[in-house]
Amino acid sequence: LFTATEAGVIASVYAMLIGFITHQLTLKQVARCLQTTASVTAAILFITGTATAFSWVLTSQQVPQKISASLLSLTNNPTVYILICVAVLLFFGCFLVETAIVPMLAPIFWPIAQRLGISPIHFGIVFTMVCTMGALTPPVGSMLFVSSKVGNVPINRIIPELIPLLLALLVALVLVVFIPDIATFIPRLTMR
Repeated sequence: LFTATEAGVIASVYAMLIGFITHQLTLKQVARCLQTTASVTAAILFITGTATAFSWVLTSQQVPQKISASLLSLTNNPTVYILICVAVLLFFGCFLVETAIVPMLAPIFWPIAQRLGISPIHFGIVFTMVCTMGALTPPVGSMLFVSSKVGNVPINRIIPELIPLLLALLVALVLVVFIPDIATFIPRLTMR
């Protein structure tokens, strides 16, 4: 019935209504929640704004186009190409947020992937997984900052707890890269 964003809004309104009806929520608590939300949102927007400015600098210097030309000269093997994309995306993911990476690099990487016969579903899933890993890695790590703010825990305490999860994500990424059927099996069933 709803998009993910709409569901979040509806869940928030529902929780507030239940809180007011059961007298477990006061206007003072709502004001404090709104203040915390504004603080977290400001931190995220600052990171996104800085990354967007960096993305503009890279784009204006035609760095993505140079990367694209270099990638085509390196290989014609689809698996090797995806591994190179993963390496480039992980590098950029350490410095940019996913909202800057996707519009900057997807239009460059996808046409080459298409020429090499890579499935759009496979490529999209790999791209998304790598962007997620980038969002979890310092120094920018937008998801780290959100988790830190929401949980009121310093980032240096989050990172050690995150390592097993990153390793699991890395194993899943390697499996999806080398066994494309993991990503394309279910969509192919629905297309029949």
